[in-house]
Amino acid sequence: YVCVFVRELPHAADQWSRQHRALSANYDDAKVAMEAMAVSDNGGIGSGGGRSPNPAAGGEVVGAGPVPVGGEINLERKHMLTASAIIEASIDPMFCINERGIIVMVNEAAVRSFGYSRQEFISANIQMIVGGGHAKNHDQYIARYLKTGEKRVMGKKRELVARHKSGKEFPIELSLTEILHRGGKVAFTGVVRDLSDQKHDKVELRLKHSLTLSIIEAAVDAMFYINERGIIQMVNEAAVKQFGWSRSEFLGSNISMICGGGRAPNHDNYIKRYLRTGEKRVMGKKRELRARRRDESEFPIELGLTEVKVRKGEERSFCGFIRDLSKEKEQQKEVMRKQRLMAGILDATFDALFAINEKGIIQMVNNAAVDQFGWSRSELVGHNIRKIVGGGHSERHDDYLARFLRTGEKRVMGKKRELPARRKDGSEFWIELGLTEVRTEKGEDRLFTGFLRDLSAIKRKQRLTAGILESSFDSVFAINSKGIITMANNAATKQFGWAKEQFLNQDIAMIVGTGSGHAANHSEYIKRYLRTGEKRVMGIRRELWARRADGSEFPIELGLTELQCSELPGVEEREFVGFVRDISLQKKQETELKQKQAFTESLIEASLDAMFAIDEQGRIIMVNDTAVKKFQWSRKDFMGQNIKMIMGPEHSGKHDRYLKRFLRTGEARILGQQRELEAKRRDGSLFPISLGVTEVSIPGMADGSRMFAAYIHDLTQRHRVVEAEKAELLLLNMLPEDIALRLKADNGHIADHFPSVAILFADLVGFTKMASKMKPTELVKMLNEVFSIFDALVDKYDLNKVKTIGDCYMVTSHPDEDTEVEEITHLCHFALDMIDALISYNIEHPGRNLKLRIGINVGPVVAGVVGKKRFLYDIWGEAVNLASRMESTGIPGKIHCTKAIVDLVETDFEFESRGPVEIKSVGKIETFILTQRKRLVPARSAPVRRPRQRRSSLLAESLKTLKSSRQLLEEKIENLQNRISDDSGAEDDDSHSG
Repeated sequence: YVCVFVRELPHAADQWSRQHRALSANYDDAKVAMEAMAVSDNGGIGSGGGRSPNPAAGGEVVGAGPVPVGGEINLERKHMLTASAIIEASIDPMFCINERGIIVMVNEAAVRSFGYSRQEFISANIQMIVGGGHAKNHDQYIARYLKTGEKRVMGKKRELVARHKSGKEFPIELSLTEILHRGGKVAFTGVVRDLSDQKHDKVELRLKHSLTLSIIEAAVDAMFYINERGIIQMVNEAAVKQFGWSRSEFLGSNISMICGGGRAPNHDNYIKRYLRTGEKRVMGKKRELRARRRDESEFPIELGLTEVKVRKGEERSFCGFIRDLSKEKEQQKEVMRKQRLMAGILDATFDALFAINEKGIIQMVNNAAVDQFGWSRSELVGHNIRKIVGGGHSERHDDYLARFLRTGEKRVMGKKRELPARRKDGSEFWIELGLTEVRTEKGEDRLFTGFLRDLSAIKRKQRLTAGILESSFDSVFAINSKGIITMANNAATKQFGWAKEQFLNQDIAMIVGTGSGHAANHSEYIKRYLRTGEKRVMGIRRELWARRADGSEFPIELGLTELQCSELPGVEEREFVGFVRDISLQKKQETELKQKQAFTESLIEASLDAMFAIDEQGRIIMVNDTAVKKFQWSRKDFMGQNIKMIMGPEHSGKHDRYLKRFLRTGEARILGQQRELEAKRRDGSLFPISLGVTEVSIPGMADGSRMFAAYIHDLTQRHRVVEAEKAELLLLNMLPEDIALRLKADNGHIADHFPSVAILFADLVGFTKMASKMKPTELVKMLNEVFSIFDALVDKYDLNKVKTIGDCYMVTSHPDEDTEVEEITHLCHFALDMIDALISYNIEHPGRNLKLRIGINVGPVVAGVVGKKRFLYDIWGEAVNLASRMESTGIPGKIHCTKAIVDLVETDFEFESRGPVEIKSVGKIETFILTQRKRLVPARSAPVRRPRQRRSSLLAESLKTLKSSRQLLEEKIENLQNRISDDSGAEDDDSHSG
């Protein structure tokens, strides 16, 4: 028996569909025929016992009785032939094999698909077409089924690999069914479907699907795929980036999560209404909405929503494409801003602007047009432009436009014209009109814009220009291309001596002098320019000689330029204007300047200071003769070298940086200032200099380079003078001026006797105990502060400070032939100020609590300078010892005085008597305490005594003997200092006279 299986292939070609529909239509006949067929071992179709069909057997055929005879045989043969034709017509290969796997029947499709002939198929094992390495196991599948009855593959579809005769393998779908034929033998039928095209289609489908996903992922716009409940099924990468949520956060969430502008709660209702009514309010359309990002910020979007076709019964789906409109909205705002700006510019322009259509009807005007013509916008817009046309052109204006539209001939379009215009009040004025066509969209009315410039002011300016030319101090000539004078101003007539009538229509060569040699060639210059365009003289200033009417010649500066025709309305020939300036005075000044420059150079060369000129790189470009002498290089050696060649080692490497910093920042750290530093001569020796650097402004430096001048003064002699002054000051600080002068003038001993000198001793109370508790630095600092205050008081009262020994301070009146009362008065004032100054010091320095014992006496003394090192002008005598005893026996914080002092100054001061006081080596004498002044302190009154030499004259004289005097002074001071005892010897009679 032969069984035919018919399969519907919904995805195959139309031809396959038609064939299968035909097979389906004849299915009943084929089934009857197959039940009547007997398949022989050699694959032929013969007769034999038959079985009646059993539909319940699932397609299997069983025997049903004796073979029909007569008419029944003819009917069976008819069915058999029909079934055979159907099998042969099948497009799928069909095989029938026995229980040993031997092929007993094949159809034509099998022959075509596998490449074997029927003869090669019949009696061969079916494993010949089995691929994928399953050929050797095929018989085992059938044997297992026959043995166990387990239907692993029977009655099922499987995808396998088949093998072509050529050895090529290809994918198939196999349907295997068991059948029984007469005699009880088991057979199997297999229908093979070639899946090559299907597999290829699947690969293509996967590629297309992958490509589609890639395109979606690569899309700049966000894409969402949602179901009919608004649940997100898929998003692309752009959506993730644009909204800030991850894919996992999107998937399974409602699309309302990205809705902004308060639309989130209503979003699902839009889809529900569409599903319920089918009304496409938003479906298939683009809308502008607000969207919301994860960070709650909102932004404008354009949403395009469309329904995705699905199979019947599946959930309806929708796809939404979202484009971020943020930049577009910003651009729209910018465009609107620019449009407003353009409208503002048009309204703000000084020139009137009109826009008209092809019929001459005004479409738009700006503010300037309203102001200029006197009509309001409503009175202008919608009216014909001819209402503003003056000079009799009003009626013809529309004809100009009509002719242009008809012929395209641009008589006025794109050009500027001067014509009269008319205001609302009927007055007319000259304007310059520029008319141009505006591009419009196809089908729209053609538009034109006209810019109208009021020439009233320009006409006034032209008249003003003419007036300016006439009032110019320089001569002005206008000439044509042939060199003929067409205009000359008043200055020209005055400067050259000809009248205007004599200038006009004459060749300009009449004013060219012979001294420059240009008179004969002047016309050729213009001709060459007109012929070649080469500007040898045009637009350039030149110096040459001019000639007056009287024949005298003088130097001039000539500037020649070509005039544009628009500058002179109605002039078609090329015109030139020349400005002539008399430079006689300038030449005279230049000559004087050259003389001054020569004089300046002579001064520079004669300067006793070295002078250098350097550029911005520090290169020397000029030196004077003094620089050559001072530094020992020649001018040739200097030129082009860096100025640092003369700098000492400390500044040599830094000098270029100073200039660079100034050029970069403008900060003048060294510019315009004097600095002292070391300079270096050619032989390497160093000497002190004062350097001043300043920037020099040089007219005519077109390249913008900057120059600097350096002035160098040799300080060698000055330093010597300074050293001498220092030594002199040191000497004067140790000795009185007259004594210092005598000491330098006389190498012998200085010893004098003075009948009356006032002496003061002051001592810090408890200083020795205090000193033992203080650090040396603190002690010295304190003494320096206190004694500096006392030194200032010495200067105030013009007294003579003798010395300080430890904490003892000794002051006298100036040793002289006779001490005046006023000097003693000053010494008493000084003592009172010392007490007050120390009180103030204690207030400013809490914890010090310093006190003074002061003793004062007056009497004869011996004064002199002893020793050869560390000179000291000291005094000796009983008066000195008594003054010292006054201090040592005094009261802390008080001024202890002898009666001799009281007798001299009691009219100026108040004293209290201490009665008799025991004085060592003197006995009991009456002493007094100076308590206060009786009158105010005199304001720096100098005592009346022998005038002393001025310090300046003393210094001048001292310099001559400085070297020897300084050595002698140092020797005397050292000798005297070695004899001074410390403060602990105050009990000794000679403690203060050593």
